[in-house]
Amino acid sequence: MTHLPAPPLWSLAFFFMLMLLGLDTQFAMVETLLTGMLDTWPQLRAKKTWVILTICIVLFLLGLPLVTEFIFIFAVMDYSRATYGSYVYSDRGEALGWLMVAATVIWMPVCAIYQVAKEKNGGTVSQKIAIQLKPNKQWGPALVEHRKLIDYVPGFVVDPEGEPERQVCLLQSGNFC
Repeated sequence: MTHLPAPPLWSLAFFFMLMLLGLDTQFAMVETLLTGMLDTWPQLRAKKTWVILTICIVLFLLGLPLVTEFIFIFAVMDYSRATYGSYVYSDRGEALGWLMVAATVIWMPVCAIYQVAKEKNGGTVSQKIAIQLKPNKQWGPALVEHRKLIDYVPGFVVDPEGEPERQVCLLQSGNFC
C-alpha cells in the first residue's frame, strides 16, 4: 500500500473494510440465532428488540474471555494447570474454565435425555432410544418429486402428508416398523 498514491487513505480503507467484514459476520450470527429463537418460541416475536439485545450481551460476555487475559480457556486443553507466564491459576479459576466448557457441551446429553423421556411409544428405555434413533416419516427431502428418487431406504415414506399416521410397533425380532 505504500506504493499507491495517498498510502494513509488506503490503509484507512483497508482497516475500515476489515471492521465492516467483522460487523457483517456479527450481524449474520445474531440473525441466525434470532431466527432460530423466534421460530422456536413465537411468543418472543413481540419482544424482538429485547431478544436481540440479550443475544448481543450474551455473545459479548461469551467472547470476552477469548480476547482478554483474565481467563485462558484453551490452557486446560493439555490437561495441565492453567498458567500465564509464571502465574498459576487457582482451583477456582480452573473450575470456572471447566464450567464454561461444560455449559456448552452439557446440552447434547440433556436434549437427548429430554427427547427419550418425552417419547410416548416404546415401553422400555432401550425401545425409546431405538425409536429416537430412527428417522421419522418426515425425514428426507421436502418435495415429493425429490422423495420419489429415494430407493435405498427401506420403508421410506414418499408422501408423508398423503399417508395416514403409522403406529410404531415392536416386532418379534426387536425391530420397529
